[in-house]
Amino acid sequence: MNAARQPVRTYLIEPQLVFVPYLERLLLSAGLAVVATSRALDHRDLAFWDPLAVFVDIDYLERNELYALRQIRQTVPRASIIAYSSKDHSTFAASCHIAGANALISKGLDEAQLVTGIRRTMDEGYFTDDKSLLTLLERK
Repeated sequence: MNAARQPVRTYLIEPQLVFVPYLERLLLSAGLAVVATSRALDHRDLAFWDPLAVFVDIDYLERNELYALRQIRQTVPRASIIAYSSKDHSTFAASCHIAGANALISKGLDEAQLVTGIRRTMDEGYFTDDKSLLTLLERK
């Protein structure tokens, strides 16, 4: 008998509050339960919740997105960090991974692709969608 999978405790950082209900529903459908939401990177709150996953919209953060990813990684070193961005090129994707993100997911994906990317991140430990992996040769 297979036990049902428990939703993963997730911290959501979304500067634009209008998108929070949609993202909470999306994350839940991917198996992530949002336990706390913040409009900005708050180290104390993040450390308090000690989530197993952090979903962060890095396009509208007050800080440089790569610096923010490094700070999140330092605050919750065991968490899977999923960066969500409209910047979709391979150099940026590599920079996000080096900064500490487990995944970079493009905002241009449809809902099914977003859910698949989130699930793959949690199952495999990393993910970058094809849109973010465009090589320099493909863009020429």
